[in-house]
Amino acid sequence: MNISTELADASAGRVQADTAAGTTGALLRRLTLPYGEKQQMGVRGEELFRVRFDFVSVASNLLPVLEAAIQQQPVRLSP
Repeated sequence: MNISTELADASAGRVQADTAAGTTGALLRRLTLPYGEKQQMGVRGEELFRVRFDFVSVASNLLPVLEAAIQQQPVRLSP
């Protein structure tokens, strides 16, 4: 699962190209980031997790999808 868009949109992380150079650049930038900025990024990351990725939020987001699928088309569970 790629959550780079969510991280970037929430300012909860720095997104770089998925390459060796991108990884190296991200690590170097992380090492030079001021403490306060690291702390704020962590706070935003925790909030992003609570809103989008913890069990309750995932279940809440999945429920309408499942309900729509049930209403649109029956789901066959056995072959």
